[in-house]
Amino acid sequence: KYNSLHNLDGPWHAPRRKPRLIEVAADQDVAVIQLVRSNLLKRHVSSRLAAMNDTYRTTDPDALEVTTLTLTPEVLVPTLREQQRQMELVRGWLGPRALEVAYEDLWTADTGVDRAVLDLLCAHVGIEPVASLEVEVATQTHDDLRHVIENYDEIAEHLATTEFAHLVAPG
Repeated sequence: KYNSLHNLDGPWHAPRRKPRLIEVAADQDVAVIQLVRSNLLKRHVSSRLAAMNDTYRTTDPDALEVTTLTLTPEVLVPTLREQQRQMELVRGWLGPRALEVAYEDLWTADTGVDRAVLDLLCAHVGIEPVASLEVEVATQTHDDLRHVIENYDEIAEHLATTEFAHLVAPG
């Protein structure tokens, strides 16, 4: 979690300074996997819903009481830009030795981990491929954000004139 990396250091940490743990990982040539959410709008919505539900991981979809939200268009674009800056900053810190895996590519429809991605992860950390990995989890965010964002049309119209237009479905 980019907004928690500062917790990996001592009591004071410059906001944009590389956390010591990342430096140690590089010094020790430790394999690093960076899990990212490519769709920053889905990342933002998921994070907001998790905070509203006070539930960041669950196997029980009934535990998720809040399933929709309203976004403020004027606040959304600066928030997405900051998320993008954070992701680029961490990519720069990690460099080419890190394996970046998109959250969206990780899961199969039946909640298992995608075979090709699992093999890639095993190879990156230097272990034998595992037969399979089933994960039971209830997601905060529906694939189609129209079911989640109450003012979706307003958000889509607002994002249409920005660098984030690709994050919303056309029409």
